[in-house]
Amino acid sequence: ESLQTLTDELETEIMPALSSLDRFPAAADRFCELLDTVWNEHSAAGRAQLEAFVQQKCFKAVQVFARQTLMCPDLAFNGIASEKMSAWLRRLVAASWCWSPHQRQALQEMSELAQLVCGGKDSQVDEVDSDFHRRIRSVLLERTVRFVVVLEGVRNSANQQMILRTCEAVGIQEVWLVPPPSGAKYRATMVRSRHASRGAERFLTLRRFANVEEVAACCKAEARELWASYCPPRTEVSDAAAVAVPLVRGSVPSPLPRLALVLGTEGDGISPELLGKANLAVYLPMHGFMQSLNVAVACGMLLQRLFDLCPEARGDMPSNVQEHLAAMLHGLRLARNDVGDDDEGIPEGLL
Repeated sequence: ESLQTLTDELETEIMPALSSLDRFPAAADRFCELLDTVWNEHSAAGRAQLEAFVQQKCFKAVQVFARQTLMCPDLAFNGIASEKMSAWLRRLVAASWCWSPHQRQALQEMSELAQLVCGGKDSQVDEVDSDFHRRIRSVLLERTVRFVVVLEGVRNSANQQMILRTCEAVGIQEVWLVPPPSGAKYRATMVRSRHASRGAERFLTLRRFANVEEVAACCKAEARELWASYCPPRTEVSDAAAVAVPLVRGSVPSPLPRLALVLGTEGDGISPELLGKANLAVYLPMHGFMQSLNVAVACGMLLQRLFDLCPEARGDMPSNVQEHLAAMLHGLRLARNDVGDDDEGIPEGLL
């Protein structure tokens, strides 16, 4: 097999599978087989090409795995997958493949994290600074899963990043991602906006859905209502079952239910398909000549309004999920690893 063929397999088959908890075990084995093949059979390509393949293509796949699979709360309940991850990461650390020193250190930290998740030694937690330990606990005690944010086709990458940063800052744990409508073109961020998230995605649980039907099914399974943020406000949303009401006390249920709040694209808003499945459409009353907000700004205002209406949502997270997130944050030693200049933030293929 040519190096290009193996690269294509890595990017189109193995990398997406590493991002799935169910598909991870088989993908991890194939990842190592592929690297062995490249290392043993393509030495004629030269050291520079081998290093580029391992340190760029392969490590990018590991980074995607770390953000999406290793940070998945469900990992705490999947002993087989967590043990497989721990063994796989130890193998990557020990392998002769030409990781850079920084990458090998990162792999070692991921391995320690996986060991924590599957019941490793508690002594590793003691290495973390006690002030950071208290900070982790205080943050997680305010986190909520009562509210989740759904981004339906938010194509502007700068807006994506600012929304993730806002969700993390106000205490939202889960963000659900739905692709843009068919045929819509994703617009990448400008360079000056590339670090808008400040690495907030590392602290969030990102879940991906293929379509509106999957979102609705997940809401039903988790006993959530689906609320659509709607602009401009109308008494009734045409061609939709949901009624648009202002997000103020007296217009929405009290206390607020478990809900998924949908934000739509900057220009087109929420799709008719999703509006048709929404239990309620809500809007922020406007009092100026401008009758719309940037989606990232609207996200912050809507979330703050939800917490004002429902203070008891603070800390509404199962204790086992809190413990799992605490272990991950300790293992990653995030207090000593702020976002670097080479951090790419949210990949353009996120949605």
